[in-house]
Amino acid sequence: METAENRASWYRFTVSEGENVTEDEVTTAGEPAETAHGDALAEATLPLPIDDFTGLVEKARDYARGATAEKTRSAYLSDWKHYLAWCARHGVASVPPNVQALGLYITELAAGSGDRRALNVRTIERRLSGLAWGFRQRGQGFDRSDPHIREVMAGIRNKHLQPPNQKAAVLADDIIAMIGT
Repeated sequence: METAENRASWYRFTVSEGENVTEDEVTTAGEPAETAHGDALAEATLPLPIDDFTGLVEKARDYARGATAEKTRSAYLSDWKHYLAWCARHGVASVPPNVQALGLYITELAAGSGDRRALNVRTIERRLSGLAWGFRQRGQGFDRSDPHIREVMAGIRNKHLQPPNQKAAVLADDIIAMIGT
């Protein structure tokens, strides 16, 4: 069930870590009130009064959903669920991202295991994109360029990447024959 508090979480402003500023002293610009409006307290406090923004919240969510295609979101969600199941099978915490575990995960995807067939390189890369999406949805950073991921993926590409199926070139005689028909 969606609540006003959940909707409000989209619009909370943050104050840099280390500042001793309470939520009541933060303006809509995210700055301490005395900085933004002299010594007066700002009228807007955190969280925003969500009832005043209900229509805008829904519109913002529509725009956010439109950032990626439905099929892409569906694929990413499937990738995320697959990773969660892998973590559960191996007793690994899924969040925050553990690059060593992720390296082992993509290794298993490339090598296959048990009754699971090995996946092709492009599918593994798409799975990594799905995982990056899943971590972003949970406010977690995920660096695909980390050596644990980058080096394992480089090895997978070198060993498993197949060149695209190249078609035979169309020769001049073939073009003349096509024009003649």
